[in-house]
Amino acid sequence: MIKALLALLLALPASAQQGQVVIDRFCGMNNTDSAAVINNCEAQDALNTESNLAGTALLKRKGFTREATLTIASSSVNGSYVFTNDSGDKVTIVCHDRYCSRSLNDNAFSVFVASGGGSGGIPARWSFADYNGFAYGANDKRDPVFKYNGTTLSYPSTIPQGSVMAQTDDRLIVGDTAANPNRANYSGQGDFDTFTTGPDSEDPWNDDIGSSGDRITGAACQYGLCHLFKRTSITS
Repeated sequence: MIKALLALLLALPASAQQGQVVIDRFCGMNNTDSAAVINNCEAQDALNTESNLAGTALLKRKGFTREATLTIASSSVNGSYVFTNDSGDKVTIVCHDRYCSRSLNDNAFSVFVASGGGSGGIPARWSFADYNGFAYGANDKRDPVFKYNGTTLSYPSTIPQGSVMAQTDDRLIVGDTAANPNRANYSGQGDFDTFTTGPDSEDPWNDDIGSSGDRITGAACQYGLCHLFKRTSITS
């Protein structure tokens, strides 16, 4: 017992052996010098810790915590999306297996889609967009696109049943339909539910990109520029 106590005292800096240790700042790690001579504000090891913004203290790193449980624990998540509805609520959507669940303001998840993929099998990928307080969701089994605000779920029949979605500032883009996998369909301006093409600039239209068999596999829009990804090319 005495030897263990003596070893502990020798491992401490001299100032710590004499009385109270006052540390008013964090100087970082010093794993070069002996523990007996490093400053009080230094540390030989800092595992699972991080400094505060001012650099004056060491804090325990939070690590990982389980925030929620889903319907089928053995199925991996194949799509997720976060948006704000008209009521100002944060709506988190997580899809896995045939299910899509939502969490309202970080509360418990509840299922709102229970048969994704239908007879076509379990979806492997979901694609999302949101506008005017509603989220739109499509999957690679080309289910009818859903429209959901955290409470009300619908499947607008006017939206093409594609597997890929993206959004410009005021239009919804749907690609990879069964009939035209190479076609990008654009909704009406400010109207994500309307896809009947027309002659005016605010009307919906579509672009056929490349050969009909070369399907669109992804889409993304940023800073007024949209990228359409295909199996062997990218079109902007």
